[in-house]
Amino acid sequence: MPQVNLYDLLDIKNTATSEEIKAGFRNKAKIHHPDHNKGQDDGSYTKIKAAYDILSNPEKRKRYDFTGYTGIEEAELHNNVFSFIRSKLDDYPNKGENIFQMDIIKNITTYSKGTILVHKGNILGLLKKKDFIIRVNKKFHRKRPSISTNIIYKIMLEKVASIDQQINGLYIQIEVLEAVVRIINEYEFDFIQFLEQKPEEAL
Repeated sequence: MPQVNLYDLLDIKNTATSEEIKAGFRNKAKIHHPDHNKGQDDGSYTKIKAAYDILSNPEKRKRYDFTGYTGIEEAELHNNVFSFIRSKLDDYPNKGENIFQMDIIKNITTYSKGTILVHKGNILGLLKKKDFIIRVNKKFHRKRPSISTNIIYKIMLEKVASIDQQINGLYIQIEVLEAVVRIINEYEFDFIQFLEQKPEEAL
């Protein structure tokens, strides 16, 4: 999804309550839903639905407010999940033998869950670092405005942007790993058949 302001898409303020978010979505849906446009979607409804899905979820909304992260595109997510599982299966030469499949599932699931926890811990650390930089930078800039402090201020803003990029990268990895765990829990894989499929067929 393009990096646009999700609140603007629903025509609401960034302080909107859950009810105001729902109302904003409904108002926009009345205009852009395919049912009101001869079954056609020019992309507008898809965008406002994606915005609503994020802003109506407290955790996703908080994530968006902090970093502007709107999530990974579904097609890219599918490709990443497929590539990840395939790379992990390549580590097991006997993956075609049923006796080894449960061990493979357990190992991939354990690795994914462990990595998710590590990434979430890293995100918390980066958020604290970002918050500290912003607070110190604003305080320093207010007290001693000058050419040099303006330069430092811009450098710190660039540092914050870099931290946001790191956080977004970790969120993408978490989404992929969560999808891996979910798929493994929901389906019993025939690993040989899985490896012969295309991502859109397998997922």
